[in-house]
Amino acid sequence: MSCGVLLREWLRTGRPGYVVVSAFAFSGAVGIKLLALLAVPAVIAELLAGSSSRELPMVARVRMLTWWCVLALLGSGLLVCALGPPPASMLIGAHTVVLAEATEMHGDPSAFRFPCATFRSHSELLMGIVLLSVTLARQRGLVRLYLFPIVFAATSLLVHFFHRPTWSFYYLHFAVPAVVLAACGLTSWIRSFLEAPKRPQVFLTARMAAAGLGMIVAYMAMAAFPRIWGQSVALAQSPYPEDVKALGAITREAGSARRMFASQLMFCVHAGVPPPPRLAVLSLKRFWSGQLTFSGILEILRAEKPAIVMWERNGHLETVLRNFVSADYRMAYEDETFTIWILKT
Repeated sequence: MSCGVLLREWLRTGRPGYVVVSAFAFSGAVGIKLLALLAVPAVIAELLAGSSSRELPMVARVRMLTWWCVLALLGSGLLVCALGPPPASMLIGAHTVVLAEATEMHGDPSAFRFPCATFRSHSELLMGIVLLSVTLARQRGLVRLYLFPIVFAATSLLVHFFHRPTWSFYYLHFAVPAVVLAACGLTSWIRSFLEAPKRPQVFLTARMAAAGLGMIVAYMAMAAFPRIWGQSVALAQSPYPEDVKALGAITREAGSARRMFASQLMFCVHAGVPPPPRLAVLSLKRFWSGQLTFSGILEILRAEKPAIVMWERNGHLETVLRNFVSADYRMAYEDETFTIWILKT
């Protein structure tokens, strides 16, 4: 979304700094998550048909689009050179391949489908989109003003209609532009109300419109507040890292540890000991696509010999790793949830 805002500023002001930061912001987003490519159609639409480019001839728009693409590719190239090229199995395979043998151990991806009922609990978001839809129906020229988030949201819906999500938080790919659209809808109504002529003969109508708009804003706030409050309370009541006994055992042993393996990366973060780079993310997607296997984890651990090895009990990983740690490691901690082993030398 920041890429789109900066892009619009470039079209509006002509200052080259905006396009450089916009393209590099996009490169960084793609470097984090390949699905940032969902924003590409929105970028093309904004450059060729957005309200900020309507004064420019089409040749100039195409030239500017070309410049943006070149800079985005350059930014992506610099990112790859700096961090090292990720394997294709991680970039592409994790999004397209599901091995049948992996589903037997890790479950079927279809069990993680996004529940559409999630949107029903975000009625304030849907209300904002309704407001924007009414505004666009009344003033069709405004579509070009909100083209970037509209195309972004439409692309997300289209892609996920065919490529069914396997994580419930995939709804963010739609919710992020949808939140922008909802905000645009609400602000457009407030703006139209503030700019409406204040004539005595329409005094009652204006008061009714103000009351109606106030009720809409109040409803949107009331719909969001219980969810925000509930999530805040849940976070406040969750155990802090210092309350976890296992973390205390790790910090006592961490000292000069150079590497640590943990089935939950949060323990590496809180202990301040990095994991082996290839095991920093143990997502189910990597297992489903075959990019990561338990035997592969074992091979990396044999090569890296991390000073601390930690896993959750009663899982398949425990069966694989117990043989690995039996010779060169000593048990430092064990409870009903976690087991921690420390390298002897």
